[in-house]
Amino acid sequence: QNSTLITVADTLGSIKIGTNGTSFKINGVVNISGNITEPDGDIAFGMVSHNQSGSHVNTTFAGSGTRFNFSDKVTITAAHAVINFTVFYNDTAGTKAQNSTLITVANTVPSFTSASITQTAPNTTTTLTGTTSGYSDADSDIESGSTYKWYKNTVVIAGETTTSLAGTNFIRTDAIIFEGTPNDGFGAGSPVNSSSVTIVDSPPTFTLAINNSAPKINEVENFSALV
Repeated sequence: QNSTLITVADTLGSIKIGTNGTSFKINGVVNISGNITEPDGDIAFGMVSHNQSGSHVNTTFAGSGTRFNFSDKVTITAAHAVINFTVFYNDTAGTKAQNSTLITVANTVPSFTSASITQTAPNTTTTLTGTTSGYSDADSDIESGSTYKWYKNTVVIAGETTTSLAGTNFIRTDAIIFEGTPNDGFGAGSPVNSSSVTIVDSPPTFTLAINNSAPKINEVENFSALV
């Protein structure tokens, strides 16, 4: 008789990668899934790997058989980043397969908590000052490019886009509102409006005149006022 040995080579299976969405922001949760098909039925383990901070984070899942599904929920901690997620599997013979996907972390727009007008009883001689407070940005972006508007009797005052409004823009009884819209240089958040401030009467002005600036005793002095 005569014999020969035939070594049956390990068959490489396949692995598919999936996510729970296409748009993610900081502090959002990405669910990365792996779907393994292994013809030889010798799955050993699956793994999810990603790098958000300069170091790889690997999560391993024990498996077996010809099919194996696993998933890992990962919280996004890197702002404005492109993160590579990779799923692997190893079989008992040491053969490895992998698949990857890229996740782009979208900008989170900033917010203001409030807006206000500093002056509480302004008149037409007053220059109004608008302020915003409570700027917040989940991505830790600094404020950049915030915009402003002024409203008179609910109508936008054209051309007034700073935090100051001169008295020439309103008259007595007008209702003025200041609006601020936060921006982080990547996108604008929602506008916030101040409470309405009503323009009050302006104080009168007058000119006082006298007919003699150096009167003597018993002389008549004539005072006049022009309002």
